[in-house]
Amino acid sequence: MVYSFIEMNEELVMQVGQAGEFLWGRDRGCEIRVTMEELLRKLPANRTFVADLSAVAAMNYSVALELFVKLLSAWENLYPERGFLIRKPTIEVSEEIGVALEHHGLLALCESPNGGLRLVGKVSQSDVETVRWAENQGDFSAPDLAAALGLNLTTANQRLKKLEANGICIRYAVGSRQYRYRLAGR
Repeated sequence: MVYSFIEMNEELVMQVGQAGEFLWGRDRGCEIRVTMEELLRKLPANRTFVADLSAVAAMNYSVALELFVKLLSAWENLYPERGFLIRKPTIEVSEEIGVALEHHGLLALCESPNGGLRLVGKVSQSDVETVRWAENQGDFSAPDLAAALGLNLTTANQRLKKLEANGICIRYAVGSRQYRYRLAGR
């Protein structure tokens, strides 16, 4: 299958619905993931890969596992300094992805049709608090997060490391050993 891709601002958007409105089976998930991985290898640092699911009505656990669990399990090592965003999944598709991610201790950032952000997968209250705060920022540093949420710097760095490992935040250097962050797709 040939997919069309859209490059916008700092995003590369893949229209996953071109694979079908109903996505079933491990083979289909693997086929789509291979295409995603080819694009991700070429995606420059500080950019976000967007899996647009707006045209996907349903997906089973096998597809969610192949697409999102396998992709995000390797994210930190294979695609550092890149973001990942799931755009406009239906509630049912979002739930299926969330269950698969939760079973494997992963989480992902989803953008709803109205543009709001939410986390799916194994989500803690601290993850939600961090993303809610970061959503209203342009870019920010770990000390900014620590000050805003009343955290010590170690805790702020741990929170950001978890989000970065799942493609939710993009970290980039601004000097010698100084880093800033921004949410994927923002």
